[in-house]
Order: sequence, then C-alpha cells, then structure tokens
Amino acid sequence: MDRKTLIAIVICGVVMLLYYPFILPLFSSKKPKPIEEINEQVISEKQADTKTAAESKLSTTPPTQTLQPQAEIPLQEVIIENELLKTVWTNEGASLKSIKLKQFKDAEAKNILELIKNAETEYHPLAIENILQKTNFQRHRYKIIEQSGNKIVFTIGLEDGINLTKTIELLPGKYNINMTVVLENNTDTEVALSYNIIASSMITHEGEPSTDMAAVTGLDTGNKRIKLVRTALKEFPSKNESVGIVWTGSTNKYFSTILKPASSDLVASINVQAFDILGTLTNEKADGGDFMVTLQTNKFQISPHNAVTHSYIYFLGPKKEEVLKQYENLDALLSYGWLTSISKVLLTFLNAVHRVVPNYGISIIILTIIIKAMLFPLTRKSQVSMFRMQQLQPMISQLKEKYKHDKQRMGKEQ
Repeated sequence: MDRKTLIAIVICGVVMLLYYPFILPLFSSKKPKPIEEINEQVISEKQADTKTAAESKLSTTPPTQTLQPQAEIPLQEVIIENELLKTVWTNEGASLKSIKLKQFKDAEAKNILELIKNAETEYHPLAIENILQKTNFQRHRYKIIEQSGNKIVFTIGLEDGINLTKTIELLPGKYNINMTVVLENNTDTEVALSYNIIASSMITHEGEPSTDMAAVTGLDTGNKRIKLVRTALKEFPSKNESVGIVWTGSTNKYFSTILKPASSDLVASINVQAFDILGTLTNEKADGGDFMVTLQTNKFQISPHNAVTHSYIYFLGPKKEEVLKQYENLDALLSYGWLTSISKVLLTFLNAVHRVVPNYGISIIILTIIIKAMLFPLTRKSQVSMFRMQQLQPMISQLKEKYKHDKQRMGKEQ
C-alpha cells in the first residue's frame, strides 16, 4: 500500500469520525417556531370538515354519522413496556400515543428515540377510525377493564348491539405488539360490517423526508415472495386496492411501524393521507413529512349472539436484518440496491467488526483497510505492469520514429 493511499484512508477516517458529532448538526434544519395557541373548537371543526372532504374523495361509502366522545368516561393513559420498548396508550380510541425505543438515541444523540412525533393530533396508531358508518370513532373513549405491566384490555359498547373489545399485549424482548379485535353481536339478526384502522401515524423524521420517508405496503406475489410498494410523500394522497396485501405502515431511513393482520383476506384497501402543520388531514402532498396510513377491512358477517376475532401484529422497530427475520415477510423492508449479494457480504463484515469495535466510524475504516489489503496483490500486479510499460516507452517511441513510414515492420519489431 503506497503512502498516498494510506494518507487518504486516514483523512477519510478522521472526516467520518468528526462528521456526526460536529459537521452534521451544522446542516440540520432549524426547528419550526411554535404555533400560537388556537381555539380548540375551531381546530376540531376544521378537522371534521377536512376529514369529511377526504373521505368523499377516497371512498364512495354512504353518508356517515359522526360519533362524539362520551363526557362521562374520563381520559386515561396507561404505560406498558419491555426491555426494548416503552409505550403509552390512551383510552381515547384505544390507541397508541407514544413509542420509545430504549436502545436508540434521537438525531442529537441526547434522548431516547421517540418513534412517533409528539404532535397534537387525534389520529393515533391502532385507533379504529370508523365502524358501522360512524366517522371520527377514534375520538370515542373506551373503558379499560384490565391492565398490567404488559397487557391492556379496552372495551366499548355500540348502540347497534355490537360490543368491541381490543386486547393489547407486549411480549418480553420483542419489537412488536400483539393485538386482537373482538366484535360481538348481541342482537337477534346477522350483522355485516367493516372498519378502518390506523396502521401508522406521525412517524418521526429520520433521514431526508423526500427520499427516506414513505408509506409502505407488502404484496404477496406468490411463491413466498413479497413485493414492497413504496408511496413517496409527493404521491399523496393514495389508495391501494391490490389483492394480496399482507402488511402496511410507514418507514423512515432507519425504522418502520408496520401493521400485519393474521390473514391478507381481511384487507380491502390501504389509504394514505398527509397532515398539515396543524395535524389536520389534507388532500395535498406531505410537504411537512407527516402522514397517516389506514387499513380498510373487507365486509364480514357476524351471526346472532356470536363473535368475530381479528388478530394483528404491530411491528415498531429498527430495519435490521436480524430483527426483521423474526417476523414473517418483513425482511422485504430492506433494500440492498442492485448489488444485493455483495452488499450483504460487506454488511456482514461490517457488523462483525462493529461487535469488536463498537464504533461505526472506526469499523468502516477497519473494513476499508481489510478490503484494501485483500485487493493489494491485484493492485500490486497492476502497478508493476504500469511500471514496466513506462520503462519500455522510450524504446517504443524510438521504433515508431524509425519505422514511421513502414507500419508493418514496426509491428514486427514491437
């Protein structure tokens, strides 16, 4: 390895070590100024009007009833956590209000990473947004009938004789939540219904929003192959009614939140909409990088005095191969580019070095040196050939001058 190459490697290493703590913060965008306080009643009316307009554009369902939250049920929040996740749940919509990934830091490397933006919005993940043609159902407050360190059970009774029970369970050492939705028909007639559930909302910004953030959907194309469909922010609003949808959610550069039903037969469509600066749904592009993904179920029947159970897995964690392989079909979230095989080999080497030296900057330098050493015999051979050609160059020039009028003789002499 020549001296210039070694100096170049050292300089690159120093730049990489200084980039994240010192250079990157200089380019980070300034936080927007806080918005002045706005009357809550005006915001609520604007949200309702915007939501009605959005639904009329994205679906052709009949006129719906707006369901207001019950004043007699107090607002409650419950925390459940394991070694990897800390989640905060609210009984308003029986939804997920906050997710913290304990083993990761935010962009400034100061606080634990909050995977959902702390924004004033009523559209929280896993809330049922509409059911039985009732809109704004995410505002309705459930009763909490059971809670422990890793489990919550919400329940609500509808005036149509339907009881809805949602069970949330967080398993030890996992990046997912198990959720079951039980719909019980207490009437003497068969009931046909469907519902719309929020799969993801307000995922935090990591990377460049225009390129690294997107709504994602997994399509089963047969032969155990999953096609990843990315919907960029500039393509909002969007509706996907493809057959074989196995999961949906949102992603940024390093993390994803994915809702995966037990059966793809349950899914009718996926709707994606952006939020404006007030946290209100809009039919515009997601210029601010905030958006919501919802899953619309197919219609199903519940016979009299019977119940139907729908099971879901809700993944919220890093896009790491060793993590995603624990969940069926989720490894499709990983993209290695055109040279997949080579990228996987290099990533394996990098992770092996990182386990010994827990610093990615130094690990990349070491990996670069290892690759340079492996390629050194070829580089050396090429340099020797070039040196010999340089030595022969004067003789070749003499032959060209001597036989410049006899190209055939010059070719023989060479």
